Amino acid sequence: PNIFVSLLLFIIFQFVFTGFCVSLPVPAGVFFPIFVLGAAYGRLIGEATTSWFPDGLHQGVINMNIQPGGYAVVGAAAFSGAVTHTISTSVIVFELTGQISHIIPVMIAVLIANAAAQWLQPSIYDSIIQIKKLPYLPEITKHTHLYNKYVKDIMRSDIIFCSYESTVKEIQEMLQTTDYRSFPIVDNNKHMTFLGSIRRVF
Repeated sequence: PNIFVSLLLFIIFQFVFTGFCVSLPVPAGVFFPIFVLGAAYGRLIGEATTSWFPDGLHQGVINMNIQPGGYAVVGAAAFSGAVTHTISTSVIVFELTGQISHIIPVMIAVLIANAAAQWLQPSIYDSIIQIKKLPYLPEITKHTHLYNKYVKDIMRSDIIFCSYESTVKEIQEMLQTTDYRSFPIVDNNKHMTFLGSIRRVF
């Protein structure tokens, strides 16, 4: 069979089924399918380069043979680094292959892919959090009005607390006059050393 057709079909099916599996409400990994998809795409580019330059690349008297497997390694690191917005994928590639002969192309590809992906969209993990509407702390940059905010600007200072010196009457009044779900516990009203918190059960 033609290797280009095989790789192209593998990339298409891997992309579709990876997206399908990630969207399922079951625990599933994301990194390894993306890593394999990047390796397949890199291998496709490597095979195409080999067909375009069957005798390799020539620089003076030096003849450099083209290795499609090297393109697969670079593609896997770059694609997974772009999708996850991490640079540590290059280290993972070096640990998997056991050699650092491709360190320069891998690092350059990961840095360029990471920079382009961060400029275009959030990482796959942030996207999943936003799609599932999970608690999410967005990135705060210098261009937002929250960048120069202090904690004291948004926190409440009139906190109702209980201590070792609190009486049953005070705790009962605290529960009846407030609707807080939890209350901080301090050692005493003078030192105000935080010891923990207690939750309301009704």
